[in-house]
Amino acid sequence: MLKSSKSQAKIDPAAWFNSPELFGTEYNKLLLEQYKLYVETSNKVSDRRGTAHTLLLTVNTSLVTVYGLVIGKDTTLTSARGPWMWLVPLAGLLVTITWFMLIRAYRALNSGKFKVVHELESRLPGRLFDLEWEFLERGEGWRYTPLSHMEQYIPVVFGVFYLGLLAVAMRLL
Repeated sequence: MLKSSKSQAKIDPAAWFNSPELFGTEYNKLLLEQYKLYVETSNKVSDRRGTAHTLLLTVNTSLVTVYGLVIGKDTTLTSARGPWMWLVPLAGLLVTITWFMLIRAYRALNSGKFKVVHELESRLPGRLFDLEWEFLERGEGWRYTPLSHMEQYIPVVFGVFYLGLLAVAMRLL
C-alpha cells in the first residue's frame, strides 16, 4: 500500500462520495464517467512530467555544450572565460535543483491521484490499477522500481557534474 502522511491519515475517503440515493439509477454511470475523466487527468500529469523532463534535459545539455564551446576554444569569448567558468555551472546547478524538486512534486501529485483512483476503483466492478500495483509489489520489490525513484538520479548526476565544474572554476580564479 502507498505510504501515507499524517495529514492523509485523517482523510476519510467515504466522506468525499455522495450517496447513491442522490443520483438514483444514474449513479454507477456517473461514477464510471468520473473515473474515466480522473484517470485521464493522471495521464495528462504524466505527459506534462515527460515534457518537463525533456525540456530540462535539453537545457542541461545546452549548458554543457555552451560551457565546452566557450572554455574549449581559443576565440574572442576566451576573454570572458573567468565568469563563464562559474556562471554556466552555477546556472546548471540551479536548473538541476529545480528539476529534482519537480520530480518530487510530480511524484507526490501522482501518488495522490492514484490514491483517488484506487478509492474510485473500490466502487467499481474491477480494481485494475490496484491489481497492477499489487503485481508490481507496490513498488517495493525487485520487479519494479517506480520511475520517479530512478528519474531523480539524472538531475543528481548533472548536479554532481556542475559542482565539479564549479570546484575547478574556483581553483582557477
